[in-house]
Amino acid sequence: LETNARAEASEGLPEPSSVAAQSGAAGTEKLLADLKQGAPSAVTLLRSLSDVCSAQVARLKGDVERLGNEIDEAYSDLRKEAYELYAIWVHSGIAGSGHYWAFIRDWQQDRWYRLDDARVTVVPWDEVRESAVGREGSHTSAYVLVYVQAGVAAEQRKARDHQEVSRVAETLVPSNLMSGILQDNIKFQEEQKQQEVLKAEQDLRRHAEAIFQHYAGLIHQWEPQKRVHDSTGNPHDANGRKFLQDAALLGFELFLYRLHGEQDVWTYLVAKSFEAQKAIRAWRDEDEGRILFFLSGTLRSQQAYASMLRETTSADGVKRCELIPLDSAKLAAQYNTVLLQGQIVDEALQALKDDPGVLVKTVSMLAFVWARWNLENEDKFRQNEVLLIMSTLIYNTVNVLERAKRAAPERVSLAVFETACEYFLLLLHAVEWPKGWKTPLIARLQVLFPQATVAVLNRPGASRTLDVTATQIVELREAVLQHPLTQEQARLDLYEAGRSEPGQAFFERHRTLYSWVMHGDEMIAQDYVLNIVPELPGVAGFANVGT
Repeated sequence: LETNARAEASEGLPEPSSVAAQSGAAGTEKLLADLKQGAPSAVTLLRSLSDVCSAQVARLKGDVERLGNEIDEAYSDLRKEAYELYAIWVHSGIAGSGHYWAFIRDWQQDRWYRLDDARVTVVPWDEVRESAVGREGSHTSAYVLVYVQAGVAAEQRKARDHQEVSRVAETLVPSNLMSGILQDNIKFQEEQKQQEVLKAEQDLRRHAEAIFQHYAGLIHQWEPQKRVHDSTGNPHDANGRKFLQDAALLGFELFLYRLHGEQDVWTYLVAKSFEAQKAIRAWRDEDEGRILFFLSGTLRSQQAYASMLRETTSADGVKRCELIPLDSAKLAAQYNTVLLQGQIVDEALQALKDDPGVLVKTVSMLAFVWARWNLENEDKFRQNEVLLIMSTLIYNTVNVLERAKRAAPERVSLAVFETACEYFLLLLHAVEWPKGWKTPLIARLQVLFPQATVAVLNRPGASRTLDVTATQIVELREAVLQHPLTQEQARLDLYEAGRSEPGQAFFERHRTLYSWVMHGDEMIAQDYVLNIVPELPGVAGFANVGT
């Protein structure tokens, strides 16, 4: 019909080429005349098309009704069954690009897994819902939802023998597919082990970094403390010897620095940082070797001292390090001795400051420190400190007594000082002062107290030439220690009971007392002599030329 109508309508119409050829007013009039002649044919065409369209509309309505019925019948059973959501496939991105992952429900534990490439994690339902529904600006939403019948879900929730499930699955799955699954599982387990190893290594490296950061903080605190010790005076310089200060009284680190060197300080601080972080981070004992190995690498990369960490290699080829610890018990005993000696020196000088008449007592307390401990081998600082104080008190006392003797040789009797000077003579023979200094001083004392010289020379180990053997040195040291004046001050229990704790107060007190005696040595000796014999001629206004 459509073809016939078009053929009929075209009869009598001008050809397109002839219309195009016509132009101007004459051409337009000709075209209108032709259209009027063809009008009856156009009407006929439109009427024919109207009938065709009506028939097509009727047919399409019939198709829609039929498809609706088919849909209702196709999913009618689904409306009778309950379903539960089992899995969701999610896409994040835009059309043509993005990232995919999936959520799967664990019926046994009633939880959701997120499967994102090689990562499988347990996630809360809120995260699942947010990823599936999406939110404004997220470009993330679900594109496949997987449901299972509620009955199947209920069966999945039941406790079951997993070995039996696996056995049944193996019988149902084709062998080639099962083989591929098993190979994938083996590969996955290997990758998982590698990931676990890498993660464990990262954790150990983080432990090592925490130790290093703690250690760096301790080093930052240590540097100013070290400068306190480095600024002490020089015992071999005439002026510098007056400014000695025992930094060990401030704390344990400065004790290590003074007696053993800075490397022991670094070792102590590394061990301190290690224990501090272990208490916080609670790593396993078997991981300590690897943690220390990573710490060693960090220290060396920072050009820091790391010799306290000794590298070892286990049978499995894994490199580890072990911390070579300091002898804590031995060092604690040494430090206690250093503090005890400092306490005795302070008590000796404080007693002299309070009462000038106890100068001999002060010297005997210092002599006890010298004779009781082997300072030359154990603590050179303390040796220098004690010998400098004793030498300046003895030297200036002899100067005062000589001046008094010269002032009135006929009237002055120094017998009251003979016991003290005999003790001084014994110390001059026993103590390792330079021969060039003590030889003339011994000669001066021999002039003042000849009998005292005889008494000292009669003691074991004494020598007129001061050239003594190692055995004689030991005998003289023992003679000083056992001398009654020394034994009166051998009260270790009392000193220990009154010992100050290390800190700024102890340090300042010790430094102040030492400075007092070394700067006021001449006046201290004069006050001592006048305290014993107040009217002794030639003593008042005494001024010494120095030691």
